[in-house]
Amino acid sequence: MRARSILSLGSATAAALSLFVLSTSPAHALDGSLATSFIKLMMTSCIKNMKANQGKDPIPDAKINGYCSCLATSTAKELDDSEVQSYISSGGKATVHMQSMNARINRDCTKRYLQKQ
Repeated sequence: MRARSILSLGSATAAALSLFVLSTSPAHALDGSLATSFIKLMMTSCIKNMKANQGKDPIPDAKINGYCSCLATSTAKELDDSEVQSYISSGGKATVHMQSMNARINRDCTKRYLQKQ
């Protein structure tokens, strides 16, 4: 799947993907159970949306899992506890800060896991 295709997966997927981004000024990396809960919620949302919005050419599960893992773990490294608590308690609604970080991490994870080699 090309990067351009990711951007056309629909608003639900775009919203989910907006959660998985890098910050230019991270507060601190998460650890422990908060990070585990955050990554699990993001992975579940990402995988669900990726599978629901595939086009004519299905994406192999291994690529979807790699992509979603990339997004979730990279984001967990860049957010502070309050943003993660907000994300978890809202059931996966991205903060403004999380949404603003979208472009770089989406581009990086797409290049690493979804672009044809």
